[in-house]
Amino acid sequence: MIEKVVFFLTQHWMLSTAFMGLLVVFLANEWFYPEPKNAKDPNEVIQLINHQDALVIDLRSKEAYTEGHIPSAIHIPMANAIQKIPSLEKVGKRPIVLVCTLGQDASKVCKTLLSQGLNVQVLSGGIEAWRRAGLPLVKHA
Repeated sequence: MIEKVVFFLTQHWMLSTAFMGLLVVFLANEWFYPEPKNAKDPNEVIQLINHQDALVIDLRSKEAYTEGHIPSAIHIPMANAIQKIPSLEKVGKRPIVLVCTLGQDASKVCKTLLSQGLNVQVLSGGIEAWRRAGLPLVKHA
């Protein structure tokens, strides 16, 4: 059996190298950017919005925000989030749901805000997961 694997690897070295490279990239992504424990799927976010009056904050660029965002979401660019979110008077003890494109950028901001004592959640999979779930987006002209 081992001989067959070695034969395959030597005969298809480019394919094997490409596979190993992709595997390393995938594992590095999982290692350095693990999904936070407080990540919520789109349905859980809807529950937070409807039952706990969660504040949804979109961290994407202004252009991405105007192309489509979660209803009632406010826009705070990623670069300003750590300074602006804790100072929002609206927050109080309400849950905060951070939204970005795929969920990774929001996870970085989430760690900092959690250390400041805020009740922060991340939309798992970001706005792309929201779109895949077929949930509504608001667009600005």
